[in-house]
Amino acid sequence: MMKTYSQILRNEDGGILALAAVTLTSMLAITAFAIDLGQVYVAKQRAQNVCDAAANAGAWELAANLSNPSTAQTNATSKANQAAIDNNSVANKWQISKVSDNSYGVDVTFPSGTINNDAGQPVTVQSGRAITAKGYVKVNYAFAGLLGLNSSNIQAKATTVISSETTTTGTLLAPLAASNTTIFGDGAGWPGVKFGQQVTLKTNRWQSDFIGAGNFGAVILPGQGNGASAFRDGLAGNYTTPITLITDPPTWIDTKPGNMVGPTRQGLNDRLGKETDPRFTNDATAWNNWLAAYNSTTEMFPFTWRIMIVPVVQDPVSPGNGKSQAEVVGLAGFFIESADNKGTVVGRFLQGIKSGDTIRWIFPNNDTPTTTENILEIRTIS
Repeated sequence: MMKTYSQILRNEDGGILALAAVTLTSMLAITAFAIDLGQVYVAKQRAQNVCDAAANAGAWELAANLSNPSTAQTNATSKANQAAIDNNSVANKWQISKVSDNSYGVDVTFPSGTINNDAGQPVTVQSGRAITAKGYVKVNYAFAGLLGLNSSNIQAKATTVISSETTTTGTLLAPLAASNTTIFGDGAGWPGVKFGQQVTLKTNRWQSDFIGAGNFGAVILPGQGNGASAFRDGLAGNYTTPITLITDPPTWIDTKPGNMVGPTRQGLNDRLGKETDPRFTNDATAWNNWLAAYNSTTEMFPFTWRIMIVPVVQDPVSPGNGKSQAEVVGLAGFFIESADNKGTVVGRFLQGIKSGDTIRWIFPNNDTPTTTENILEIRTIS
């Protein structure tokens, strides 16, 4: 005898309910598991972001005080942990803590030697020029708790290194060079330029300590052309294409012989003519006004068209005459104070630290002039 449709339904009610119960339980388990995985992902990102911020903040402090490693590391540790605490305050659910003692903040170390970056490539780091921030975020599980795993510490770390800057934009980079002996000294009596000391970057006479006879400091930057108009536009800051000058292996650039009086005057007049801040339009007061404009909250000086970046080139052992090639060994900031009608450019070298597209101009050691370094670059490598 065949069962009716209603009989079949009645006989299978129990099986359907059991299947529904199993299905619902499985769905809840999958949902809970997904929530746990989501929490792990958020915690990992949170921990990594805070470690990145902490390492970057500490690196600024290291770079600003390279001449005093002990003080630099103490201050860098403090800055890194302050950055971590500041980040904690905006995301209380995802507090980052030190691995060493579980207190809020990050563990800070200062590695040196060979460090592997995220791509597994070795990076050589000088002592005192790297900082690592390490911490964790605690995750309380939903589903995993049923399996005996109630929580875990999701760790992250970031290492930021300090090196010489290799890339800048044409707007800042100017086709005037400074010799390495002018800036760093010659080891035979000339100590080098002090940070903030007034110097002549370009004179209207050949400088015996620069490259060779017939050269006055003008150079031809990659991609800018070798004509007088290209030189003038470079000084005016009319190029916006990023230009890479590498120190290892070194970039070689051509010198541009001749005093270039007209193009120098015209280019710098055009550059300074772009200045819209009245504090920096007067040659006699621009420097002191710029110093007074320091913002202690952001720890930055304001932008001004008076600042340019110039390549630092190696003085050759045997200087030649006329056009030659110069080896780029670094980049330096320079504040233009005046440019006269004879092609003489006077100003002051600056210490700069670059992170991303931002350059922070600084006075190391509480505004005391110190030996100038190349512009430094901060990079998070892992």
